[in-house]
Amino acid sequence: MNLYLILAAFGGGIFGALLSGTGAFIMVGLTGLVGVGAIVANGNTSILTDIAFGPFFGPHVAFVGGVAAAAYAGNKKQYITTGADVNTPLMFTKDPLVLVIAGLFGIIGYFINNLYAQFLPPIDTVALTVVTCGIICRLMFGSSGLIGSKELSNQDSSGRYTILGSELLFNILIAIGLGSTVSFAAINLQIPEIGFVISAFSLIFLYTTPGEGPVTHHLTVTAGVAAVHTGDPLYGIMASVLACVLFEFLGVRTFNKYQDTHIDPPAVAIAITTLLILNVFPKG
Repeated sequence: MNLYLILAAFGGGIFGALLSGTGAFIMVGLTGLVGVGAIVANGNTSILTDIAFGPFFGPHVAFVGGVAAAAYAGNKKQYITTGADVNTPLMFTKDPLVLVIAGLFGIIGYFINNLYAQFLPPIDTVALTVVTCGIICRLMFGSSGLIGSKELSNQDSSGRYTILGSELLFNILIAIGLGSTVSFAAINLQIPEIGFVISAFSLIFLYTTPGEGPVTHHLTVTAGVAAVHTGDPLYGIMASVLACVLFEFLGVRTFNKYQDTHIDPPAVAIAITTLLILNVFPKG
């Protein structure tokens, strides 16, 4: 770790504010696809590890910067409707403090991820860092408390954990389908991140299609990691389904049902599922 990497993380956080957390995450997918191509072509991993997941585009830096900037811009300055809006680029604010906060959280995310990588058991430290920084942002800039306050939602009269059986089945079928497809590709290429980068780039459809776009990276990354770790695609499918359930009930409904900042539901699911995969699932 050196000054140049710290400055890169500061710039990565600012990049996340300018494009929004989601916009910066889409760039992870784009550069990650290039990185996967480089691995297949000549075995060079630097684009994937140092750029897509490094101190510029890495979700623990750029996405975290976007989350922090949104929390501040929405809740402290009212530039956007809510501090949980990680889809709106904040270039329009012209507020230097928005960028400073984003850059500082980029550095914070970079340091936390390095600490986790050194001291924790095997886990997706990037996802855990995203969750950690989301919690810090909520405590600093939010008013909803850690798991949210129902008073913040005037339009939702349902219970926190109310979900239609058909909706849950729909999501589980997505998990099974993507888990099986990604497991096949990840085992054959020996690249656990293959599904993740495709899913990350597919978030561009959030901006280009009416209604909900697909959010699937928690399914595809856990499937890829489990499949490569065990050598068995069935474990990839199991991991994807587990991530689906954790995303829905813990990530969305516990931390993000009634809130005014963003604690990333996919990151919650990825962190817990990879901890189980890498420490409990059999190694192939």
